[in-house]
Amino acid sequence: MQKTWRGTVLAGCLVLSLGLLLAACGETDTATNTSGSTISTGAANGSTALATGGAAVGANVSVKRIVLSRDNTIRDTTTSFSPKDNPLYCIVELNQAVSGMTFKFVWTALDAGGAQNFKLLEKSLDAKAGDKLYTATVKLDKDWPTGNYQVDFYANDVLSKSMIFTVQ
Repeated sequence: MQKTWRGTVLAGCLVLSLGLLLAACGETDTATNTSGSTISTGAANGSTALATGGAAVGANVSVKRIVLSRDNTIRDTTTSFSPKDNPLYCIVELNQAVSGMTFKFVWTALDAGGAQNFKLLEKSLDAKAGDKLYTATVKLDKDWPTGNYQVDFYANDVLSKSMIFTVQ
């Protein structure tokens, strides 16, 4: 009987932690291209890091680099954040400007705040002629739970690049 009670309390704590993580994801988010177009989708979270290489996005289009940052620049990139770093930015640079494509950023808690492989947020935007930089911003209304996270960048619903980052 005592083991069952402890298991129920442990399960309740896990559900509460996951609920708090979900609630924290509900403030603001934006996805922006360089011409200033902004799309809000209604949830929140973020990150920082650097990945380079030519992941194919479309005909003659590739990801030149993807960075995670504490600010909206590619100068201060990182893969490790403090729980107080807020908001976080993911910036994708393409090798050339494109139009007619759809991009998507998907944020996942790999193992953080009691959640595992939990999709936190998905943000989409349409490519605009002349734009090579695309930014996704996420913000929590409280400190980030410590753990491991991932952001995936999709072009026309095909995974192009993934970044893993930590909050510690």
